[in-house]
Amino acid sequence: MPIGFISSCWLLLAVLGTKVAVSAADVRMLEDVFRHPTDEGWVQAAPALGHETLRVRFALKQKNLEQLESILQKVSDPRNPAYGQYLSHENLNELVRPDDQTYSMVGTFLKGRGIQHYASLGNGDTIMVETTAATASRMLGQEFHRYTKAFEDHDEEMIYK
Repeated sequence: MPIGFISSCWLLLAVLGTKVAVSAADVRMLEDVFRHPTDEGWVQAAPALGHETLRVRFALKQKNLEQLESILQKVSDPRNPAYGQYLSHENLNELVRPDDQTYSMVGTFLKGRGIQHYASLGNGDTIMVETTAATASRMLGQEFHRYTKAFEDHDEEMIYK
């Protein structure tokens, strides 16, 4: 079995505002953000079979990005009194971590599509779901394909996109 048989698919979930209901139209495949796998030597195999397991990751909208930019400018400017006073990893995560309403909206979106179990990753701005290719396709309106790539130093790997 190839390394990464259960692979990851990066998707972005755009949370457009506090009063906007999350719908399939809110979910966007951003092909211009992530290069196509064939650009990096991956070869498209076949469509993912409905029963195959995929890990789908949703990147959530972070908060306080303007404040973060302001802090970064201050700590990077030798003329500023805050120069060199960098945020700790914990403080940075707390500053940009999505708010509870964002998590709630994404949870509602997932549960409405039959996904009951999901996990928050990293600093809380990513949610991962393990589901079948059939469920992911219905949920996101996308057909997933297998891509393979042979590596010199190890066996072939497979991803889904």
